[in-house]
Amino acid sequence: MKNIIFLLIVLTSCEFQEFLPQQVYSVEYVINNYDSEYLGNYLISRDLNSISRVLDFYSSSFTYEKDNKQFCKYPKDFINERKGDCEDYSVAVALSLKEIGIENVSVVLINSNHAIIKINNTYIEPQTGELYKYNFTVDYELNI
Repeated sequence: MKNIIFLLIVLTSCEFQEFLPQQVYSVEYVINNYDSEYLGNYLISRDLNSISRVLDFYSSSFTYEKDNKQFCKYPKDFINERKGDCEDYSVAVALSLKEIGIENVSVVLINSNHAIIKINNTYIEPQTGELYKYNFTVDYELNI
């Protein structure tokens, strides 16, 4: 029995070590390679020109859908599909805020399995647009 528990602990820690770098790489890649012109024009066409309007838009117009792949969608794909997971929301919201001129925005990977955004020193759940009020451990922070 002890051997089985030890094996489960080792497998769990190995999965974590592989999960986070893959997630970080995926988010970083999208941040560095997204279609800025498309996103900027999309935001202008919908008059999304403030933090509150961007947060309201994403929290009311999209559906959360968990995926197990941990690959982040480009904002253009997320917008067209109208669904995604926490990484998709976080990256789309953070890049949208960047496009409208908001500074000090980050995508923050927390608790080994969730992504939120940070504006100045305020953590926000992008799916709801509300302050993130739970205890968490920051695994990685990607400045936009």
